[in-house]
Amino acid sequence: MNSWLNDLPSARKAGESNVLEMHPDDARDLGLVNGDLAAVESSVGRIELDVLVSDRPQRGVVITEHGWGSNGSEAQGANRNVLTADTDIDELSATPAFSTTRVRVERVG
Repeated sequence: MNSWLNDLPSARKAGESNVLEMHPDDARDLGLVNGDLAAVESSVGRIELDVLVSDRPQRGVVITEHGWGSNGSEAQGANRNVLTADTDIDELSATPAFSTTRVRVERVG
């Protein structure tokens, strides 16, 4: 992911950190509301993000922006790249599946 410019003020217009966007039905099923802390875990990694309930993702899909947490500081968001495995290949493009990774979401705490 191209995340080396995430420290520029112009790149931070959306906020001070990335969030986990989830469909309202999925959030309800998991007992999550806006601002709750959720763990997002794949077969290779785990990050924690604040929840943003949104109609933007379809049910069963979560969204988080890339470009955060790349410098190792959690104060600047969570690095979603830790969730991706370079061995998972996208069938259509035959490249690593960095944009589509199966994850499990659960409430923290």
